[in-house]
Amino acid sequence: MTIRDFLWRRIWIGNLLWIVTTVVSWAALAAFGPAYFSSDVFVVLLILAMAVSFGVFLGRVRCPVCRYSFATQGAIKFWPKAYRINFCRHCGIALDSPHQT
Repeated sequence: MTIRDFLWRRIWIGNLLWIVTTVVSWAALAAFGPAYFSSDVFVVLLILAMAVSFGVFLGRVRCPVCRYSFATQGAIKFWPKAYRINFCRHCGIALDSPHQT
């Protein structure tokens, strides 16, 4: 398994967690929100829950060698095929090198 494969696995796990968090927060706010909040506050709370879960997701994608976040390097894009990095900008390790688990 290469470092790139390891990072893709973490990204997909993060995406799944982000979707689950978004759906659960939407369902909870839909069930309990109208009794306590107006519709504007409901939408703001939903967007806030999505933003927090996405921020946690971005912080999880780190270089396995130096633990530097790829989000701070600007390496995570919404269309990863259009912008593919080949090395960590902090420690310089190639992402196609083998990763010891």
